[in-house]
Amino acid sequence: MTESETESFHQELSKAGVYFFVGLIGLFGATMLLAFFNSISYIDADDIFMLVFGTSLLTLAVLLYRYWLNPTMQLTPDELRIRNLFGLNTYPYADIASLGTFSESFRPRSGRHRRMNRISVQKLIVTLRSGKEKTHTLPAFVANRKLLESLSQRSAIPIERLPDVDK
Repeated sequence: MTESETESFHQELSKAGVYFFVGLIGLFGATMLLAFFNSISYIDADDIFMLVFGTSLLTLAVLLYRYWLNPTMQLTPDELRIRNLFGLNTYPYADIASLGTFSESFRPRSGRHRRMNRISVQKLIVTLRSGKEKTHTLPAFVANRKLLESLSQRSAIPIERLPDVDK
């Protein structure tokens, strides 16, 4: 398989925003670890908390950086790869029974119980020949047509348009 035969689709985001957000989380975690190592001669419960929380924040920063800057979906000649925060799901086209897509929209609440703007995301349902259904959020908010057309062409399975969900 060559690189030209693989199509990659990334999340819609600002790389500068990713660097800032991940850097801020990583800096906060590193500061907590530095505070732990500064007081290593007399360890108490607060220092253990700083060690655990600082390590957790650094791990979160690495996971977010890896997730956001790698392609979310890849279409190869023989399989569909979908990356989530903790790993990679791989579906060979031969194992896929059907594909469906729908739009899910919701209005999150703010802290004062006021409704915010409506958010709409497209989701892909992959039904395997074993009968399992897997639901994945598509990478772009509105411009997923190229991904869906290419997936339908490569897998030779038509993508069914399902009813939208409004929460």
